[in-house]
Amino acid sequence: MIPRLWVLGCLALICSCTQVKATDIYTSTRQITSLASTSDGSLWAATRGGILQRKPDGTWCKFTRMDGLPSNEIIGITIDNDIVTVISPEATARFIKGRWCVDTGPPKQISKADNTQTASAVWLGRECVATLTELRIKEKDKWRNVALPPGRGSHISALLPRGDHLWSAMFGDGIWDYSGKSWSRLDIALPRAAREITCMVDTGSSIWVGTRREGLWQYVGKRWIQALMPDEPYDHNCQSMITYNGDLYVSTLEDGLVVKTSKGWIRYSDTALSLNAPRQMVIFGNCLYVRHGNGKVDRFDGSTWFRDICANLPRKQASALTSDGSRLYVAQWGGWSEFDGRSWKHNLKVPELQGYAITALMPGKDQLWIGTQGRGLAELDTITGKLTWYDESNGMPDDWIKVIAQSGNLHAGTFVGGLATWNGTKWSAAKELSGMEITALAPDTTGKGMFIGTRNGLFHMQDNADIMPVSSFTGSEVQALQLTDRELWIGTRTGIYMMPLLSKD
Repeated sequence: MIPRLWVLGCLALICSCTQVKATDIYTSTRQITSLASTSDGSLWAATRGGILQRKPDGTWCKFTRMDGLPSNEIIGITIDNDIVTVISPEATARFIKGRWCVDTGPPKQISKADNTQTASAVWLGRECVATLTELRIKEKDKWRNVALPPGRGSHISALLPRGDHLWSAMFGDGIWDYSGKSWSRLDIALPRAAREITCMVDTGSSIWVGTRREGLWQYVGKRWIQALMPDEPYDHNCQSMITYNGDLYVSTLEDGLVVKTSKGWIRYSDTALSLNAPRQMVIFGNCLYVRHGNGKVDRFDGSTWFRDICANLPRKQASALTSDGSRLYVAQWGGWSEFDGRSWKHNLKVPELQGYAITALMPGKDQLWIGTQGRGLAELDTITGKLTWYDESNGMPDDWIKVIAQSGNLHAGTFVGGLATWNGTKWSAAKELSGMEITALAPDTTGKGMFIGTRNGLFHMQDNADIMPVSSFTGSEVQALQLTDRELWIGTRTGIYMMPLLSKD
């Protein structure tokens, strides 16, 4: 028998075992949220992509969900008697004897004096709280208000006591020194890339600052050293994924396009693209087409980027892309345009579509399925031109269509109504996904099953029937899926995962 490829998660589901885990995870630790140090001089950094530990010998360790953290997104870190406690939106965890122990109760909250607090510290026994407009220092039972430094920064984003002086990071500007009476800018040649500071810590041997986009910076020997982890994407908040020329292309929320190649991760930013907010990708004519959040479309031929290639379309802003191999379909307000590689054909005067945002397109043999925001799903007979509507009045669970895919039956993912399936005569809604937002659909290798991404986790539909969760992704905000002949890639808000394929006779 010819061997067939099955997704490891699919096999586990078929065997009624959903405890399958991805073997690889990629996160970015460039966005630092909190810093702390232990008595041995170890540095601990909380990031939006896990926890970093720098040991006294200079070696680094990285921890993610696959190492026992409750989430890749860590929003706070505290140290008490050298016990490291990290805070995530999901739960709190402590690092004890080399492993993470997740607390069973609700996650610990990061304490703040009020909603305007931007940073806090204890300096010379006095409580110090920074707000958007001032620095407040508690002296005995009264608060003394200190005006912000005269720099160009937006607010004090971090405080660091330094003996009789208090260092204050002005976000976007640099570090200022407060003597107790006046401000002065620190003359320490802080690099421009390190000025969006989120936190600071003194480990005894050096000063460390965390930034919003550029990771960790160490000040030692009167010079700054950037510490970036190897083999990481620039960002991991995945919006869509596709494989092109053997590489994995990942669009991010607002940090451009990151690509996993055989040599590691590379990034395309708005210096190459029209925008740093790519939202969707398709392949047509051996080129990669990228749609951005502002409606512009770029084309990549494998070596050169061509920006805003749909600028001359009648309604300009693209709202969705798809291709059937022979044509590129570009959705616009109230219709769509088709490109066969030589010329455009515009379909923008269909009366029934006027006034509606087109959110998804899927061409079939003799029809085109058209998803809308607020009107449901339309089926256009491309031979007769007849348009048939399917919405909440005739079986659809929601009138806002997010994604359309075919695997045996036709499936439409909705915004708040879960998954709708069309068997050729009627629509049915998956009760297991009721009320969920469907973000991605990927037909599995059986031709009758479907992987389903939602804001509540990853699911698998078998034979157009039973739907089961993939338990290792329970609660994850799955936003994109890409199936290749070797693996299933799962893009989430907090990480990019790879689940290998398994050969089965």
